[in-house]
Amino acid sequence: ALRCARRMYGVNSIRASEILYDAATSYWHLKEYDKAGEFWGACLQIRTMHLKGEAAEYDDDEEREEEDDETVDEPDIISNGDVEYAKVLYNTAASLCAMGRYSDSRTLKSLEQAKEIFSERFDILPHVEVANCLFYMAVTYFKRASAQDTILLKTASVHLNRASSIYRTLGYLSSGGDDSDLVDLALQAHIRLMEGSISEALGKFHLAIDTYMVALHLYRQLDEKIWEVYVASVLSTMGKLYVKMSHDAAAIVHLDEALSLRRECL
Repeated sequence: ALRCARRMYGVNSIRASEILYDAATSYWHLKEYDKAGEFWGACLQIRTMHLKGEAAEYDDDEEREEEDDETVDEPDIISNGDVEYAKVLYNTAASLCAMGRYSDSRTLKSLEQAKEIFSERFDILPHVEVANCLFYMAVTYFKRASAQDTILLKTASVHLNRASSIYRTLGYLSSGGDDSDLVDLALQAHIRLMEGSISEALGKFHLAIDTYMVALHLYRQLDEKIWEVYVASVLSTMGKLYVKMSHDAAAIVHLDEALSLRRECL
């Protein structure tokens, strides 16, 4: 499909970038994050060229069929190009995060650029795309911070709180009352886990334990087998924190359960 699109519409056509985007998404779901990043990177180059007005119909270095027939005009699908560009920026950063490349300069830069575009585009109402960027920015700041770097840790907390506020406004997080159909327990669990991790890094151990317990409860409510890995991870994290707190009995209970779950997952 990509080869045909390049020959019909041009190597640097929007149609080619869309197919690159879809291929990257497929690799993402296969957990081949390096390939996903590679394809999103190629997509980003094309989107950047179009935004700057530099895209050529063909690339001389690419092979293409001889034009015996009339030239095929590319459909007009460049509307909202800035939003599509922001989506590629966001996904590129997400793939870098999935590979643990939080220190890569592109990670935070791409998230900041994507958030800025989404914020300008969706300035009337809070939008989930903005919240997603803020969440990954919080994770990135946290992963970059050392145990003594309270500034980065607090920056991570601020971004996480802003993301949570938007998610809650949009109905993605439970409010404890009449929840909407959009409530995402997995997202809520991820946020609570991050909150606990930040609290632990800031030395607020008791608050961290309480928050980890909420995350654990949420992960246990998810039915699919894959979530057992997250349950085991939270149990292990809690066990190691109990060791720091010299609560050895509680540490053994949590670590034993985590080990048992990990064996089952194998």
